[in-house]
Amino acid sequence: MPKTLAEIGELCLLENFIQPFVTSEDDTAGDDCAHIRLENKKLLWSMDPCPTPVAALLGVATPGTWGWYTATINISDIAACGGVPLGLLVSLELRDDTDVSFVQEFQEGLRDALNQYGAPLLGGNVKSAPRFSATGTVLGTSGLFPVTRSIEGRAFDAFLIGECGHFWAGVMGYAKGWGLTPNHERKRLEDAVLRPQAKVDAGLKLSSLGIPIACMDCSDGAANALFQLAQKNSIDLALEDAPDWAIRDSARSLLLSHEVRMENACYQFGDWQLACIVRREDRDLFVREMKEFALTYMGSGITGPPGVRTLTGTRLNPQSLNQNFSGGYNSITGIEDLITRFMSPQIFI
Repeated sequence: MPKTLAEIGELCLLENFIQPFVTSEDDTAGDDCAHIRLENKKLLWSMDPCPTPVAALLGVATPGTWGWYTATINISDIAACGGVPLGLLVSLELRDDTDVSFVQEFQEGLRDALNQYGAPLLGGNVKSAPRFSATGTVLGTSGLFPVTRSIEGRAFDAFLIGECGHFWAGVMGYAKGWGLTPNHERKRLEDAVLRPQAKVDAGLKLSSLGIPIACMDCSDGAANALFQLAQKNSIDLALEDAPDWAIRDSARSLLLSHEVRMENACYQFGDWQLACIVRREDRDLFVREMKEFALTYMGSGITGPPGVRTLTGTRLNPQSLNQNFSGGYNSITGIEDLITRFMSPQIFI
């Protein structure tokens, strides 16, 4: 019996209707980037439309914010595959009555974000359309060793690379008030909302380690990424009940002052972490070599029926996952709707 996309959800759509038609090598279908071999190197190639920045819902987005997000969402895919970004192409759709200043500021935000990674804007396309949209196509080359979403083994450990909870602390600051947050810390949290960072340096470091690593960027949230990695690799993943999150005291204090659960702020989207699963025998090397980055140990897993749970037995709540067609971020219409949708549901039940 036919089902709607709302009934099956994004993850089911990808697994059963999209990925079976994708041709890939080395079991890389579903990775953040397509892997294309060129002589002795792989070309990484991905594309993503710019999402409506949460900053727009907060009323603080500029055209430059849209440009910055168009770069970040694409460059983050290269980071997740341990690659070096070569450049970005952007297809813009613009209303006929768009002020040229919007385009100028958009391009400046795009350029400023790309400059962080030494990646040029290679070109693209512009088109008249009823509404604005921006879609990027990013190119990169693979690092020293391949980083994909796949890993083989029997026992594993899971980590997040990157600071956690800063994006949602910034959202709550903008929406509900900054309280006693010092100005220099407020600036960091504002940047987490307006100018998020792709973890390219961390991805390149992963690629240099020479050990098997399953990696995915957390553009849809850490919970979503860990769930997909567990499903992809048939891992029964048992997470810490209260991970020692890599979060600054200012962000933690602000979240607590607004009665936001730490797990919601850290498991949901916004901070652009990398979720990694490594073999148990490689854990010490991984921790030692990645110590320069903000690192959160999430838990352990073994080969078995795939799933995500906590050590005390609660299981990942599928209704809390951010996924298209199932009440995910792209279905949100306002800031109160956003906060209710993602900060209210329990991540584990």
